[in-house]
Amino acid sequence: MKKSFWIIVSSIYGVAIAAITGANLYNTFLATSIVSVSETSDAFDFDSSSTSTSSASASGSASTSSSGTSSSSSSTSPASETTVSLKTLTYTGTNGTLTYHLVDINLKKLSNLRTHLATSSSGYPGVNVVATTGSQISAVESSSNVDVLSAINGDYCYYSSRDGYVIRNGTTYRSTKRDDYSEFDDFAIFKDGSTLSYSEGDYTCSAIESMNGGCYQNFCFGPSLVKNGAVAVTTTTEVDTSSSAGNPRTAIGVINSLHYVFFVSEGRTTTYPKGFTLYQVASVLSKYGCSYAYNLDGGGSSTLYYEGSLVNLPCNTGGKERSVSDIVYVVNA
Repeated sequence: MKKSFWIIVSSIYGVAIAAITGANLYNTFLATSIVSVSETSDAFDFDSSSTSTSSASASGSASTSSSGTSSSSSSTSPASETTVSLKTLTYTGTNGTLTYHLVDINLKKLSNLRTHLATSSSGYPGVNVVATTGSQISAVESSSNVDVLSAINGDYCYYSSRDGYVIRNGTTYRSTKRDDYSEFDDFAIFKDGSTLSYSEGDYTCSAIESMNGGCYQNFCFGPSLVKNGAVAVTTTTEVDTSSSAGNPRTAIGVINSLHYVFFVSEGRTTTYPKGFTLYQVASVLSKYGCSYAYNLDGGGSSTLYYEGSLVNLPCNTGGKERSVSDIVYVVNA
């Protein structure tokens, strides 16, 4: 009887230890802590008017964009105020004449370039927690008392079962490695104004968090389009989810630590049936003077707002915006 009793106790103890060990392993390797979104002024209270050049590449020099004459200053001196200017241009390629939009952004301080995550009613981001770019702009303006000068969709970091590092406005929301890190790189913007193109296989999330005065933003879509001023993709480079080579595209370009570019192209609509390849986007941004450029979510997600108005024609049914998990935007604060 005693022997049976101790066998039962030992079995229960073994099960308990296994459960605790499993839970610890899950928390260590699989679980992602859930962080509520709080866009307080503290998130943007850092010295970001640095005159340093982006660490990812040298400053771009003045150049002309395709089918237009748009100069890009390489000065890293902070502007007296943050300014944005919109250009709608065309690109002639092997697949015809294509239309794209560029927003040239000169920042007074880096913290005027911000991101926003869609949240549930309880204030948390997560899988399938989405909202249109327009509604996210409204949420930002109503909660933060700022005017959004321009905005684009982000990397759809909470789409379906995607993973990868998510750091927004200095807060880490997800630290699990993306399963395709060997193929696509991340893009980090640090609080000292520097940027980094890297593989999550080479850096832990905590390492990225602590670099160069702290990580301000991290995106996990890709690939990098321009590095050190040169096109970094080939004519056949493509993301897995694209339905064809020519698509609406969204990208962010860096000319220097206080000079950015938003890129959104048309495509897959009756008005604009043909879209851009990644190589064509990279070519445009390289010629514009970007030292670095990164591909964000495209296709039906591609959305550009400028001074309160939707600029591009989304390729979704009826030209409606797709609801996405995140946006990148600019304020003058």
